[in-house]
Amino acid sequence: MALTRAIVGLLVQMRRAGLFDLGTARMIELGEQNLYGNISARDVVKVAQLLKLDERRIAGIEAEIRALIDAPTPLFAFDLAKLLYRIVFDCATYRAIDLNGTEAAWRHDLNRPLPIAETFDVVTNFGTSEHVFDQAQLFRSIHGLTRPGGLMLHAVPHQGGPDHGFYNYHPTFFHDLAAANAYRLVMLVLMSGKEDRDQLDAIRERDSYASLLAKGPIAGDSGLFVAMMRPFDDRPFELPMQGYYTGELSDAARTAWEDRR
Repeated sequence: MALTRAIVGLLVQMRRAGLFDLGTARMIELGEQNLYGNISARDVVKVAQLLKLDERRIAGIEAEIRALIDAPTPLFAFDLAKLLYRIVFDCATYRAIDLNGTEAAWRHDLNRPLPIAETFDVVTNFGTSEHVFDQAQLFRSIHGLTRPGGLMLHAVPHQGGPDHGFYNYHPTFFHDLAAANAYRLVMLVLMSGKEDRDQLDAIRERDSYASLLAKGPIAGDSGLFVAMMRPFDDRPFELPMQGYYTGELSDAARTAWEDRR
């Protein structure tokens, strides 16, 4: 599990749009992240510059990176990821759940309910949920970890990745999850293309995916980036039903769905 250039670029875009202006944010990630090979230490500094942090803060970030480079450890990429999170989310509290993470991660089987009462401003699932068999329990846990009004961020496989995990995900999964739980779907993006040239296609509307498919096949190694906001209430988690069967699709989207069968 690692933060790619495409994911980092989308996080920067959301921060610049004001979605992460949370003050001293509390964040937790399912799956402790490191940085992928197409993100360098210099890129972390560029993120701070893009976000127009003050010069003193940027100088401190550069000093921290120099110290990491001068005394590299096996956790170098994990340390850089945590620094990136502090830049993007301005987070004062960081938690992670990962059976295969560093000593900083809490080890817990995400097939099981979480014995934790804390809630967080940001909950991330960057390449973890596809490895968990009990999807209902996992997304129920994400709901419970997210404070009312908090953000849930997902980066998950869409097509390709043979035998990578148990599941690939389709846009309807997140449209219907949002509909069942009154989440505000802030962003839904198809990430495809090669590592050196990411292609991003917005598919926030249900009909957008059918239009995208009409242009040609989806790349064999592609993923979805999804941002959803929990409503400002304490409603319990609800299991979704697929929108095709509950009448959520437009006539055009329904026809496209039937044609794809």
